[in-house]
Amino acid sequence: MGFWTNWEKKFNDLLIEYNNLLKQHEKLERELTELKAKKAESRAFFCQTKRTRERRTRKEIS
Repeated sequence: MGFWTNWEKKFNDLLIEYNNLLKQHEKLERELTELKAKKAESRAFFCQTKRTRERRTRKEIS
C-alpha cells in the first residue's frame, strides 16, 4: 500500500507511534499490577510472621 500524500504518511506514522505507546502503556500497567500483588503477598507474609512471633512471646511469658 503506497502513500498518496505527505499528510497520509504523517498520519500513518503518528498512528503507528500511538499504537506503540499504547502497547507500552498496557505492558507497564500489567507490571504495576504484578508488583502490587507481590507487595500485598509480602505484607501478608510479614503480618503473619509478626503474629507468630507475638504468639510465641505470649507462650514464653505464660
